Amino acid sequence: PGSRIRARRDGPHQQGLGLPKGAGSLSGSMAPGAARGKSLSQDAAFDLLFDGTRQELRDSLVGRAGGVLSGVSKEIVDLLKRIPILGSTLSCPPGSETPSPQELAELGERAVRLEELEAVVRWQWQSQKDREAVYLKLLRCGVDSQQALLRSLLPQERCSLNELLEAEGLRPLRQQTVAELVAELQVRVQRRFELSEAGSRQVLITAPHNIFLQRDGCEPHLMEVHTAQIALRMARHLRGTCLAWTRAEQRRSELRWLLARQCPTEDPSTFLDSHNRDPNYLSVDELVRNPWFQQMTRRVESWPEGCMALHIDVHGCRDPPSTPSHVTVGLAAMHREVEAGRSPLSMTQLQAFAASLEAELTAVLRGLHLQPESLLVRVLPALNGGEDTCDHLSGAWAASKGRMTQSQQAVAFVGFSHSCQLEMSKVLRRTLCGDNTALAGVSHALEKAWTASISELPSQGRSYRTPQAMGSTARRRKQEALPAGSPIKALGALDRQSKEI
Repeated sequence: PGSRIRARRDGPHQQGLGLPKGAGSLSGSMAPGAARGKSLSQDAAFDLLFDGTRQELRDSLVGRAGGVLSGVSKEIVDLLKRIPILGSTLSCPPGSETPSPQELAELGERAVRLEELEAVVRWQWQSQKDREAVYLKLLRCGVDSQQALLRSLLPQERCSLNELLEAEGLRPLRQQTVAELVAELQVRVQRRFELSEAGSRQVLITAPHNIFLQRDGCEPHLMEVHTAQIALRMARHLRGTCLAWTRAEQRRSELRWLLARQCPTEDPSTFLDSHNRDPNYLSVDELVRNPWFQQMTRRVESWPEGCMALHIDVHGCRDPPSTPSHVTVGLAAMHREVEAGRSPLSMTQLQAFAASLEAELTAVLRGLHLQPESLLVRVLPALNGGEDTCDHLSGAWAASKGRMTQSQQAVAFVGFSHSCQLEMSKVLRRTLCGDNTALAGVSHALEKAWTASISELPSQGRSYRTPQAMGSTARRRKQEALPAGSPIKALGALDRQSKEI
């Protein structure tokens, strides 16, 4: 449709690939750096970004962004949010035309690409002076994205970027620098999500819904605000690892979703990127090929032998009374594995884990005085009526759906001993983002329940098993029930509809 973002993809932007070990660490995050003073390279970036755009719009956005490139895409998202559906009433200085949602969305996409390019320069060049000089050189040569930079570096033996630099009278890049950039860019241009390692403990925290996502046969799944920020901070408190969509991918999905709102007669799913599969709604047959799932399995395989691993899947739900409690802990995936005899835990131990979670989390949340007043914590450890039905927000899809939540993947295929789906109300998520002490309390409450359940295992006469051993056992047993043509069997590997949340 004419009102949709025009296809302006520079180079490959296909389904994300798994990262090499350490490539998505906190120090290598895609997030832009701290705000800095005005510079020649920043001016050049704004000139390239706002080329052909009215001066009034440039002055307004740059001013609200504090003169920093990394703030421009956020300001554009905020502007789009304020445009009423079915029309643009964005106020502009008298005599200037009102920018259309289409123009704003395209401008936002260009800003995101420039941010990604800036992040690559920061990664390669350590000195602030060098970064400024290199970034300015690239912009002067018309390189405005990491995809464009990769194209200009290939083939390495005849680097076209160096030819452009020499034509401008600038010093070319060294061959070693070219090789390092090509290797890094080949990962970055396909990266949709990132693994942030805050420590070496056997704890993985996922935030699969920090972007808008298509969902097969259903309405699009809305972005659950603050979940990625909470997951990353939890990982830091627990010295574990966080897996979430990149900030750039989050911005892109926001821009496309806000543009979709202006076309109420069209299917909003068509505006979203179909390559971004919902990690919490994967079919069993696609698991082995899915990059998000592959990243989870690689993380477990990197841990030492003899560990009991914890997976926390961070989600957002609506505020009470739309949801009965501020926190819902879904343990249905663990329950299925325990009932089937595929878990190192007994049913008594699972029930003790559930009771401990409820008690520890309630103690922390009681001091936050959340409004509206409601039940603080509920735990859904069991299914009602067998595997073909499940409680809402319980952490498991009904078997008849043929879909797997993150928790189901974690305990049935990846090899985690413990996994919980943590659903938090919007008011709680806002509170935790602004109160790191409260978030630390929630993190350590989850940790206490987990470590307590581990400490009781030997007294029950049960031996520890490695995640690898648990995973292979689970995969073998699951494999027996898979059809002969299943990709997982062939390789020997292995609704919730959202309103405004």
